[in-house]
Amino acid sequence: LGPLGDTWIFDACISRWRVNPDFSGFGPPAARFDHAAAVMRAPKIKGNFDVPNGDLLYVHGGRTSKYVTSDTTVLGDLWWLDLNTGGWFRITIRSWARPPARFGHAMVLDADADGSGHRLFIFGGQSTSGVYLNDMWVFHPEDKSYLQVLPRTKTRPSERAIHELD
Repeated sequence: LGPLGDTWIFDACISRWRVNPDFSGFGPPAARFDHAAAVMRAPKIKGNFDVPNGDLLYVHGGRTSKYVTSDTTVLGDLWWLDLNTGGWFRITIRSWARPPARFGHAMVLDADADGSGHRLFIFGGQSTSGVYLNDMWVFHPEDKSYLQVLPRTKTRPSERAIHELD
């Protein structure tokens, strides 16, 4: 069984699942395994409609098959799903720096206390060649750019995959 390309949303208020119809016209991202996802529930930010805000689900990377074979594609794309409208949008990265494609990584969203902005942290996973990673990247939605976070010392977590950040 390959990856499924459908999206389901659970409404905790009424304890009910619903399949997400895509109304964006862009279509959902490619079906994938071992991707990273992070949810943001925040008030709408007035003024800048080019920056995703409100109730969002970010999805990054993954792989197109459960087992790495010659037919497997390891992905490095970043998408967001507007949980209010059901629309998927692929984020066009504006910086030359970006994390290499990966799967089995972790991602966490760090929102400003006042809800005025947010950023995503991505850590670890496995590369296209299956090498375990221990690099960290931060994505800034305001300018659609990535920066690699370089530690000030040689001390850092070991390489890892299939983990989580909190």
